[in-house]
Amino acid sequence: RQSLLGQAGRRTTLGLRPEHVRLGEARGADETAADAVVELVEPLGSETLALLRIGEASLTGRFEPEPRLTPGDRIRVS
Repeated sequence: RQSLLGQAGRRTTLGLRPEHVRLGEARGADETAADAVVELVEPLGSETLALLRIGEASLTGRFEPEPRLTPGDRIRVS
């Protein structure tokens, strides 16, 4: 977070690995939570990939196969 402070007002692109997106609230000071809408779900058996929309941004999360996610679900991720 500290390195982003100098970017205020600038367009910035961040990379986030799908396996680092978690369902639920933030667990500590180094995590941030946000509300997301599930746009697309790809069940792969042992895991599920989901395309999520947070505001105007989109990201992919990699989750356990349960609970089942469906397009249109509103979820909390961190």
